[in-house]
Amino acid sequence: FVGPARTGKTAGLLLGWMAHNVVNDPGDMLFIQMTKDEARKFSKTDVDRAIRNSPNVRAMRSTRAIDSNTFDTMFRHGMFLRIGWPTINTVSGSTYRYVAITDIDRMENAEDVDGEGPLFDLAKKRTTTFLSRGMCLVESSPGYPLLDPAWKPATPHEGPPVGGIGTLYNRSDRHRWYWQCLDCHEHFEAAPGLGLFHLPSDEDLLEDIRTMDLSKIAKQYARVICPHCGSIIESKHKTALNANGLWLPDNVRITAEREIVGTPLTSKIRGYWMGGVAATYQPWQSLIYNHLEGLQDYALTGSEKKLKQAITTDQAWPYMERYLREARAGQRKPQDRAETDLVRYQVPPQTRMLTASVDVQGGVNARFVVQLHAVGPHMEQWLVDRHEIKWSKRPGMGTEFAPIDPGSFVEDWGVLTDKLLNATWKTPDPNREIKIRMLTVDSGGEDGVTHNAYAWYRQLRKAGMAHRVP
Repeated sequence: FVGPARTGKTAGLLLGWMAHNVVNDPGDMLFIQMTKDEARKFSKTDVDRAIRNSPNVRAMRSTRAIDSNTFDTMFRHGMFLRIGWPTINTVSGSTYRYVAITDIDRMENAEDVDGEGPLFDLAKKRTTTFLSRGMCLVESSPGYPLLDPAWKPATPHEGPPVGGIGTLYNRSDRHRWYWQCLDCHEHFEAAPGLGLFHLPSDEDLLEDIRTMDLSKIAKQYARVICPHCGSIIESKHKTALNANGLWLPDNVRITAEREIVGTPLTSKIRGYWMGGVAATYQPWQSLIYNHLEGLQDYALTGSEKKLKQAITTDQAWPYMERYLREARAGQRKPQDRAETDLVRYQVPPQTRMLTASVDVQGGVNARFVVQLHAVGPHMEQWLVDRHEIKWSKRPGMGTEFAPIDPGSFVEDWGVLTDKLLNATWKTPDPNREIKIRMLTVDSGGEDGVTHNAYAWYRQLRKAGMAHRVP
């Protein structure tokens, strides 16, 4: 299930499923939360309260003290409930009939759990003993970015090409939530995003967003326009729309008389994607206001965080970075923005600062990997140089220098001082050169690397250059 916040997912998909299993169809069950702290909180609040306030479920709970703790609960008929987090120990070794994973797109290691593979595939494997009676449920709002500005759906319900739960949805039969117009009785999708409100485009809004009364605009557009007859549906009718709504799989359509036409897409995975416009606890005015507030914050600060949160969490749609949206608007690909008139090893004329980053590589081919960026007045960046430093100033064989060894020789770090901090780069003005303003260096790796990195930093502090290596 892909959906926004404030849809009752926790109560309906997780706690409701648990209660049904305990009372009607017992089987060992595993909840997987984002982290150990989230698992503890989910246990102490949602699960404990659900059991305590449901007479039927409470009656099935074992009364022995040893049968329950923060993460484990045993019921009288033998059903075992465990609450865990994404580690290989959680999803290996044990067999469960039911597994529920929540907020999978917010889990840092969901794509590869301890090097063993994707969390969904590992969790689903725990249920295979039960054949068709086993089930693995995953829910989340989309968290992975949309990177293809030219993407268009091949079928009406195809989701964008993103990772995480978006990939799982595209492997499914792709259900979407449909409403029936109160006037013409035709059906239309309660689609993710804000398309049903017919707001002005983000580009148009950005021109005046800093002076707009956001609450007034949100209130003005807090209504849905039927795409078939154009009638205006007010927010007070959302409850009735949802009560009469239905899920439709991909490749079918429904008539005004509720006759389903077409051959539905089939899959071993049942998938659902619902837009924020249908969220039970998210008023339309709030949905629009949060989007406008994100646009305003972007216009004032250049930060896209609030806008991203509004689109992914409220509207249930993957976020596309602004520069990609602009490329799509101009029908240009990101690579089309490349500047071809730059001179190698020379910073652009707009440069206000030069930064460098160093990655420490160990092993038999030990080296410093250096990359330099010029930063412009609006924080735009240009790649100026990328090279490797492989040789120290220590004597080697014959007339050659010895190879760099960051973990064994602190003096090898002095090469960064000479070749980066003390060096200068050309500018378009032949009488002016520029130095690095900020150097960031990887201080981890093989034994000795961290110790030598800090020893080199202390030398820089004595030389008065430590402020350039924060």
